[in-house]
Amino acid sequence: MDASTQVVAAASKRALEELEIRVISAESSKLDALVVGRTAIDRRVRISTEREGISKVSIRVGTLGEEEMSRQILDALKKQLD
Repeated sequence: MDASTQVVAAASKRALEELEIRVISAESSKLDALVVGRTAIDRRVRISTEREGISKVSIRVGTLGEEEMSRQILDALKKQLD
């Protein structure tokens, strides 16, 4: 994504809040960021961002990953960045 890690972290937090996912923590620096949340049924949501020319975003839901929910979160994140 063509935004700083701090901007992506703030947008990630807003995206989780929009989806009514409780934000547990949000940390960011110029090099990386991490936003962690919990769903209503206590699934862990982890959005990590690393700066490599552009910001590389990784979304993980639960231990093994849940593709459909990850896509919904990504869509909400993109909406926040527009």
